[in-house]
Amino acid sequence: PVAADPNGVEDGGQNLAQYAGPQSQYAGPQSPISNLSSPRPALPPDVSEVFLPLTLPLTPQQAAAESPMYQPYLLASARLRIADRASGFLSDERRTYLAALNHVNALPDFDNATGLEGFDPNTLEHQPAPGAGFAPLPPGITSRWLKQAERLLVEHVYRRGVAQVWFNRTLKLYGRTGESQREFRERCEAAAKAKRDAEVLKLHGQFERRMATLQDRLAREQRELTMDRAELDARKREEVLTNAESIFNFVVGRNRRSTGRSISWGAYKRRQTQQAEEEVRESEEAIAKLNADLQQIGDEYRAALDALNTRWMSVLGDAQQVSIAPRKSDIFADIVTLAWVAKT
Repeated sequence: PVAADPNGVEDGGQNLAQYAGPQSQYAGPQSPISNLSSPRPALPPDVSEVFLPLTLPLTPQQAAAESPMYQPYLLASARLRIADRASGFLSDERRTYLAALNHVNALPDFDNATGLEGFDPNTLEHQPAPGAGFAPLPPGITSRWLKQAERLLVEHVYRRGVAQVWFNRTLKLYGRTGESQREFRERCEAAAKAKRDAEVLKLHGQFERRMATLQDRLAREQRELTMDRAELDARKREEVLTNAESIFNFVVGRNRRSTGRSISWGAYKRRQTQQAEEEVRESEEAIAKLNADLQQIGDEYRAALDALNTRWMSVLGDAQQVSIAPRKSDIFADIVTLAWVAKT
């Protein structure tokens, strides 16, 4: 840990929110150390100490009247930095605890320690308030004891430093540091819309190709129908003329051979007319079938769009919270020191 020194306490490069000091915010367990005032205890040279500031500076008259007294605590603070590659989750925060010194050689209990939210190491002081007294310091506070406390701090932050982030399995999207559920959902909506739009374009292309093929066939059939109808009209005119000629030959009394040839020719023309009528019917049936196929493809396209929209809307409900655990190498214990807390 970085021990407090006369020139200040290193904060690892990050100042957190304003910390008003224990006089106004600290409401943790009372130190079991006796309230009897004594002179400032002498510490081993390798044991650092800091003083948590009073809320307001005392005038000499207030200091004499109120006689603030310092109680000994352990101040332990660590930076927790999580950088998870899989999720892209980034977190950099400080965990700070103020632990009461229970009795001789007892290691701190961080589970019952007071967490200091918004702790700023720059607010620590290195000299006591004028005229302040000191509660007795339990024996056994050595550099070795502080090292053991540091290991306990790292273990505590490791166990309690698991981050809960939102995760959408379908979108493979993770929440960000400090992101609310609503903000995460909005990002999921944007991501789902982008993926849905990409699928809509692909779906549209598939159906457009199918419809274009049918529309080309329909155009050909309509051209053929026009030609077939023209052919049918021509065959009907030829049949009428042939029949008229046969009747004329019969009336004027031409020979049987001529009359028989006219009748055969009329029958041939009739067969041609019937064939033309069949081709018209086939073209009309083909056109009706193609129009029905186009209608069916349109219905399939709308149903596919509805299913696609429903599927991507359901993706928004796939969000859940997942745990991202830190590694011990992500924890940097930079302040583990004796801390004097002023009481008035």
